[in-house]
Amino acid sequence: MAKIPLRRKKTERPFDDLSDMGRFFDEYMNRIDEEMADFFEDVMASHGQSRGFVYGFQMTSGPDGKPVIEEFGTDLGVEHEQADEKPLQKNPKTQLSEMEPLTDVIEGEKDVRVLAELPGVEREDIKIEVKPTDVVINVDTATRKYLKDIKLPCVVRTDDVKTTHKNGILEIIISKT
Repeated sequence: MAKIPLRRKKTERPFDDLSDMGRFFDEYMNRIDEEMADFFEDVMASHGQSRGFVYGFQMTSGPDGKPVIEEFGTDLGVEHEQADEKPLQKNPKTQLSEMEPLTDVIEGEKDVRVLAELPGVEREDIKIEVKPTDVVINVDTATRKYLKDIKLPCVVRTDDVKTTHKNGILEIIISKT
């Protein structure tokens, strides 16, 4: 079904009165509701009624002052395929999708702290790989899957790492070089 853009007739004044403006915004909000309903219907049709999904982004300022946008959330099964590969089929009823945990990186004078939200996960299920310029957090259990590769703002020492895990929050403290 092709969507027709919402447009108003041009008049000398944009709105004749407040009720005209109210009708315009009501129509606009109804269009947004329809678009969202179509989106969720398409997702459910292509991925089944699984455990749900999360998607979002965070925007920060990089060291050069330019905005840095990072996406996070559930892998909805969109695979990056080579031209000669067959698409990977996922059965949402039997396979969990990976989620990117919400994370924050705090650079101090002597160390870098990485905070990650990992609800429903035990400490022994968390695998952490610290590299000089990034940290990889991986959880793969029967009920939860998290994966996140976090780029660090500086080079760190891979031999001086402290971790704590309490109430679903993982804290990794890594000394700078």
